[in-house]
Amino acid sequence: MAAPSDALLTYQALLRNGYSSTQAFGILANMYFESGINPESSAVDSNGYRSVGLVSFNTAPGNYPNAGSMLTGNRTADINSQVAYLAKIAGPKSAAAAGSTPGQVAGSWASRFERCQGCQPGGSQYNSRSAFAATVASWAASGNWPTSSGSGGPSSGAGSGATGSGGGAGGAGGSGGTPATTTAAGDTCLWSLGFVGCVLSKSQARAIVGGLALGISAVVVIIGADLLMKAAGLGGSGSGKALRTAGEFVALFPPAEAAGVAASAAGGHVNRTAQRRAGQRQAATAERRAATGEHRADTERSRRRSESRARQYNAQTARSSARASSRARQYEAGTARARAQTYQYRAETDRQQGAAEQRRAAAARRRSRV
Repeated sequence: MAAPSDALLTYQALLRNGYSSTQAFGILANMYFESGINPESSAVDSNGYRSVGLVSFNTAPGNYPNAGSMLTGNRTADINSQVAYLAKIAGPKSAAAAGSTPGQVAGSWASRFERCQGCQPGGSQYNSRSAFAATVASWAASGNWPTSSGSGGPSSGAGSGATGSGGGAGGAGGSGGTPATTTAAGDTCLWSLGFVGCVLSKSQARAIVGGLALGISAVVVIIGADLLMKAAGLGGSGSGKALRTAGEFVALFPPAEAAGVAASAAGGHVNRTAQRRAGQRQAATAERRAATGEHRADTERSRRRSESRARQYNAQTARSSARASSRARQYEAGTARARAQTYQYRAETDRQQGAAEQRRAAAARRRSRV
């Protein structure tokens, strides 16, 4: 028999290892039939080997021969180690944990992981575990977790371990036992099945009614908020997610499962519409950014061409200025040479005139003496 907190501790361990609440409810329903949610469960199975732990790991060679190492007597530690091992071999994304409601997950886990006798779709164990998932969900909804565990286990069930449909690749080799009634003392059972026991007590029924009322109110509020957000052009993706979550919560309760699934689907549609709009906005933003980038590139090319033309003009102007300066220097040099030549000519002319005058003066003196 499990300690009073084993069911809650196992549920919390499943959530920590990535399973959703819906998946945890379906897996816990199977654990209840396998071991009574007892991490220290150990009994000889029909193949002569022991089936141990929460999911009745069959220790036959080829199944889980080392599973006994996860039974240490420390219930909390064993719950954590067994659930962590489950997450490795049949994690939240595995086919065994598939399903949109606790009942669907319970059926998937029974047929694809436990594989006990009667665990295939339509079998007695498949039906019992799928139905019992609603009871597990009511534990979480009401916070009224069982004070004792079921008595199911390898010694009381019909599974066959390694030689039957359990065990082997992905199967735990569980037994498919029958759970005991989990109602607390003084709580009247409203609905019971011979092969399951008490399925619905008064306190659980009150919790379901309260949960349904809250879920329906949440759906109404969320739909109104979504309409307002759409009218404001905000897309409504957050409200779509909330609507889907509310639908999944309502689907936990069998009387409102169809409405919950519909609400969840509507929330998914809102999400997809919002995501599509967000994608369109992102595409438009990307186009604007691309156009802006092209404009900037054109502007940069124009600026570079302008700078290049300016540099060419400046270089041409500098060359023209240099040529003009050179011609001016050459002109000045030529002018200076011409002046020098003129000075020389004048000087030579002056000398010649002086010599002529001297000759005339000498001739005049000679004539005067004669």
